[in-house]
Amino acid sequence: MIFKDVLNDLLVETNTTVQELSKLVNIDDSILYDYANGGMPSIKYAVVLANHFDCSLSYLMGIVDEPNTVNYSKNYDIGVFSSRYQKLLDDNKTTHFAVCKQSGLNYSSNYGWKRGSAPAMSSLIIIAQYFDVSIDYLVSRSESM
Repeated sequence: MIFKDVLNDLLVETNTTVQELSKLVNIDDSILYDYANGGMPSIKYAVVLANHFDCSLSYLMGIVDEPNTVNYSKNYDIGVFSSRYQKLLDDNKTTHFAVCKQSGLNYSSNYGWKRGSAPAMSSLIIIAQYFDVSIDYLVSRSESM
């Protein structure tokens, strides 16, 4: 599954319209309509939605089939991402270049991450799948991989 399918399924399961969700999570309904039609959320909005639907980011993004596969916090710290990514590289004895070459990830993105820039959700999905870890782990919503 992909994010838009998960989001639409969650809306049906909770009998919630986009307009109602917009009011509940304080995200403009035009943004939510974009997501429901295939747009990708920022990490900030993805966390808001995951918190609202009480699910992991990995579930919300369609990586795993179960909503709560990890114990996760309602908060996140994107500043932790760079160090966790580096640890994954070290533990797997690989480099950012090798990950990019094998996964299609943008090579130059690492420079911004080292300075504290938040990765795009699409990059988080690639990294989570490449290293078989949860997105929640990458952004410090979970201590378990």
